[in-house]
Amino acid sequence: MPKILVTTPHSSFLIPSGIKDRFDLSPREIEMICDAGTYEAAELLQSADVQILSAEVSRLVVDLNRFPDDDRNIGIFREKTFRGKKIFIDGENFTAEEKKYYKEKYYNPWHEKLLNALTGEPLYLHIDLHNTDETKPCLSAYTPGQPLRMEDFTDIDIANRSFYKQPDQPIDAEGLTFPPEEIGFFRDSMEKHMSNFIEKHLNRDPKSIRITTSSFMRGGPIIQIARNKATWVDGIPRSLQLEVERKFFVDNLNNVDLNKIKGFSDALNGVLLDILNNLV
Repeated sequence: MPKILVTTPHSSFLIPSGIKDRFDLSPREIEMICDAGTYEAAELLQSADVQILSAEVSRLVVDLNRFPDDDRNIGIFREKTFRGKKIFIDGENFTAEEKKYYKEKYYNPWHEKLLNALTGEPLYLHIDLHNTDETKPCLSAYTPGQPLRMEDFTDIDIANRSFYKQPDQPIDAEGLTFPPEEIGFFRDSMEKHMSNFIEKHLNRDPKSIRITTSSFMRGGPIIQIARNKATWVDGIPRSLQLEVERKFFVDNLNNVDLNKIKGFSDALNGVLLDILNNLV
């Protein structure tokens, strides 16, 4: 039976022994770089058609949502945080041998699993699930050099395009990974189901929820790989990156909040059912 694939490439907090001591980051900074609660949210999805592929190591060790030959500071081995702070103590960066080891231990096997998931049973939908924090807020717009305004923020951004491109992965002119004629239905379903979550778990007016579609955020390589490599049930790619505010997954002390996460997963389940009913 065709399925839905959910990936959480930044969900792991695992850092191999001895590596954390080489970081020039506080425990909170290390924690905030990972997407807290996304693994738990994916695992709580109830549909029998959902396959989950989660990270096995922190993105501070290997970033699974990057291309290995990216020569910018957003390759699989990061040197700086989103705010430009260096990750390693001077002289403690990964050696070439360590990079080779961690790429072979974590990156290559995960992407082999991804390819197997994409090319097995036909896919209806792929969702790459992420969250944000106060150092990388969920934005709908941003003008460099200008202060952020309230209207620049969003609760959820649905990224249906990628700014990444590799020679063996052709993309169309806009880099779309999901049919533009269907994105409105997905957004409306998210708004309907997440509004209930907002009211119950965040004590906000359900009408205050803000969901945008690739207005500022752009997806990483995983949705682009899925677009080009997956066996799609009707030949139409449907791959999205969901960038969700961290407060949907954690309490006021930034601890994973399983009650909130269960509510989020229940809402996302409703979205998946709407999508399947609309497509079948």
